[in-house]
Amino acid sequence: MVTRPIGERDLLCGAIDLTGAVLAQRRELTDDFAWVALHHLAVAHRDAQGILALCDQALSDVSLLLVRRLWENTIRLEFIRQEPQPRSREFLEEAWVEEYRMLSKARRRAETASTVAQSLLSDPRAREKLETLEAQKELVSKSARQRAEALGSRPLWSLREMAQAVGVDEQYEFLYSFLSQRGHAGADLAKDYWREGPQGTLRTAFSDYSGMALGMACAWLLHLGMVFVEQYDPARAEGFSQLLSELAAGAD
Repeated sequence: MVTRPIGERDLLCGAIDLTGAVLAQRRELTDDFAWVALHHLAVAHRDAQGILALCDQALSDVSLLLVRRLWENTIRLEFIRQEPQPRSREFLEEAWVEEYRMLSKARRRAETASTVAQSLLSDPRAREKLETLEAQKELVSKSARQRAEALGSRPLWSLREMAQAVGVDEQYEFLYSFLSQRGHAGADLAKDYWREGPQGTLRTAFSDYSGMALGMACAWLLHLGMVFVEQYDPARAEGFSQLLSELAAGAD
């Protein structure tokens, strides 16, 4: 075990407990946005648990991979919240789009003797799934059908355009590059994994990002929690607001 910034770690633990209580509550969700917001919160809760565990094991550099997903999901939910009903519908339809696009692509490739595609479609479950997706075509919007049948695989919304729309484009300019680098073993990561020893020798030495990872995870998890509880569980909002205030006070 390694010593961590106590305030940030304790606050993240508190945020995990608060969001865990929200997720444990049985609910009848009244609209699409309620489900989308709760889904984002569930993924964020899991990511925050992973970040905490990795930082406790001196793996804070690895935790930044989860920090990136948590950050991107926070931006996406804020973007959806600007136009909650149409964008929630688009988000939910995207699950159909992605599955249909993958399996229909495999069907096209199988016709040209692609061994990978033929292997995928040799599974009866894949063929049955494709038949189900074909039957669901009339249940999704025209735009969803057009995206599914397009040759490219452009995301529904780019992270850049979402960041600009919610007013965090400056944050995007720094964090996207920084967190993307942590997802690849590029030479630019050498400073995080190596130090120069005596007489020019190299030794492994890992950078500690625990303060950054714990703090950002706490802020974004609490933010996602507030998005949900303010609208759908207001009795719990005070607990989230209090932790956000404590986090802000610690950053001053």
